[in-house]
Amino acid sequence: MLRICRRDRALLECLAKYQILSTAQIRTLLFQKSDFPTVLRRLRQLRNANLIKSIGGLRYGSHAWFLSMKGASLIEGGKPWQFRNRNTLEHDLAVVELRLALEKAGY
Repeated sequence: MLRICRRDRALLECLAKYQILSTAQIRTLLFQKSDFPTVLRRLRQLRNANLIKSIGGLRYGSHAWFLSMKGASLIEGGKPWQFRNRNTLEHDLAVVELRLALEKAGY
């Protein structure tokens, strides 16, 4: 059984807030001091515990991550992301990137 740490809970809350995040966005938000393989290992563990889900096939072999029903049930107000269309994933992630930049700038 996977033990959920504070950073895991923060990840679930970020996924609830933004709906979908790329691996790079997750690393920037929560794993600044960790190397990329460490980030991927933890994301895979959370996926294997059915707390998050992933979609592959993005540019440069990247993945997008979102809440599962089980993960959403662990946090208040969490809703799983409804998969829409693989063709819009890059756009969805670009919108999240813009939102992150605006939040960082204080908007």
